[in-house]
Parts: sequence; C-alpha cells; structure tokens
Amino acid sequence: ESAFIGQKRLLSDTSHELKTPLTMMRLSLDELRTTEAEQAHRRQEIIGRMTEQTLRMERLVKNILNLSALEILGEMRTEQIDLAVLLSSLQQDYELLAAAREIKIELHLPQALIVDGDSEKLERLFSNIMDNAIKYNCDGGQVEVVGKQSAEEVVVVISNTGIGLAEDEIPRVFEPFYRAEESRALRYGGSGLGLAIVKRIVELHGGQVSLLSRVGGWTRLTVSLHRGRAVVTG
Repeated sequence: ESAFIGQKRLLSDTSHELKTPLTMMRLSLDELRTTEAEQAHRRQEIIGRMTEQTLRMERLVKNILNLSALEILGEMRTEQIDLAVLLSSLQQDYELLAAAREIKIELHLPQALIVDGDSEKLERLFSNIMDNAIKYNCDGGQVEVVGKQSAEEVVVVISNTGIGLAEDEIPRVFEPFYRAEESRALRYGGSGLGLAIVKRIVELHGGQVSLLSRVGGWTRLTVSLHRGRAVVTG
C-alpha cells in the first residue's frame, strides 16, 4: 500500500512538473505561427525559449527514470572505490563552472577513503551534491569537501556558502520534487529530484545522509558509508 501511494504521488508530481514546460511550448508555438516571417529576431527568441523548455523536460525525464530505476533496484554490484580519487576527479570536472562565478572549491581528504560500492552510482551521488553546492551558492563563495574515516565508516561532508535554508525546510529536502525556493530552482533548471536520488543511492549502500543549514550561513551535507561490504536494500 505504501509503494502504491508513493507511485501515485510520483505520477501526480511528475504530471505537475511537466505541465508548465508543455504549456509554455504550446504558447510559444502559437506565437511562432502568428509571427511574421520577416521578424527573424523575434522568431529566434521564441525558438530559444522552446529549446530551454525542451532541455528542462529532458533533464526532468532523465532524473525521473534514474530515480525510478533506483527505487526498484534489488541488487547492486560492488567493488572497492577510493572516494578520495572520485572526489578529486569531480573537483576538476566542476572547476570551470565554479570559476565562472569565482567560487573556490577546497578538498581536505586523506590519501585514501575506501568503501565497497557501485562506482557509477557513487559518482552520481557526489556529482549531484557538488552540482547543488555550486548552483545554489553565492558569487565569490566557497565549497568545502572534507573526508574522514574510522574503523567502521567513511564520512564525507560537503559544505557551501549561500543563502541557506530555513529550519522548517530541512526535513523536506530529500523528498522528490521538493524545492526550497521555486524561482531559484527554475532559474537553474532544478527539478527537485537531485537529493532524492542522493538519498536512495546512500540507502542502497547501507549508509546515512543528513543536511544542516541556517539562513545566511553554511549548508553542510554529510554522507556516511560503511567501510565494510555495502548493504543492499530492496
């Protein structure tokens, strides 16, 4: 019953999310049909809006498919993954995006952070977090990645500067389609699925994820993973 209710809610939320870009594309097509052929500049503006909405829907559908696949996943191939190497690679991937807004990325990692896991899923997990840490940051801000380990677990804390979140918003950030600030999310093309995907991947690895934030201060997302063999939940 719980799964059925969850699927109904996902279908409802998905329909709602797709309604806006589809409506905007239909209106743009109507406008394009009534725009005079000689108004080339105006036509290009309309086509540009349609392209943006198409890309928005493409990202949304891709994230929905990713989350749906993770929800029904019952088995997962694991191998030893060095998160220090993975995170260092992601820093290089996001360096240009961060530099465009003068955001500094700092890594504080030991030589090795070894976990048993799925490399593709772990890369998606931390990529989603890094993407959010840069997108929802302030110009000239910072992103800090700290890794540490104990005999039983590996902990990675990714922090960023920015406007922060209100206390009542924090419990909902891992819900599918939840966006703390609608206008900001729409501006960056957010669908509200990134952290839901993060949570599911962490669950598949038998770990835990949490977020702390305050308005006008740092936002810190903590991922804890077992150093031993990954636990798979169906």
